[in-house]
Amino acid sequence: DSPSSNINALTLARSRVRVENITRTDGSPPLSSSAVQLGIKEVALLLVAVGESPPGERADRSAQKDRADVWLTQERFPFELGWKRSDTVVNSFSRILSSIECIRTGIISGSFIYREI
Repeated sequence: DSPSSNINALTLARSRVRVENITRTDGSPPLSSSAVQLGIKEVALLLVAVGESPPGERADRSAQKDRADVWLTQERFPFELGWKRSDTVVNSFSRILSSIECIRTGIISGSFIYREI
């Protein structure tokens, strides 16, 4: 759900909402709150594992889609795509998780307005 070659908390939250809506419209039972939380944690972990932060910023991580694809489909780090281990420890999992949860909740409630870039 990202128009660019990168994904971030906003695009991942939008994707979570889209998947949850598809589940509902397909006639599947609604996801339990624990299943929703697991999905949010999964995408937050994705940003921690293969994402990068702008210099000096730890919460605003983004990941290149091709690197995320390797992580998700092959369950490995995408070294051949230029991914490198970070020199700094990422302590922002809770901030990333909170960002995705807040954006997702705002989209569902209609209180979060975003524009395509």
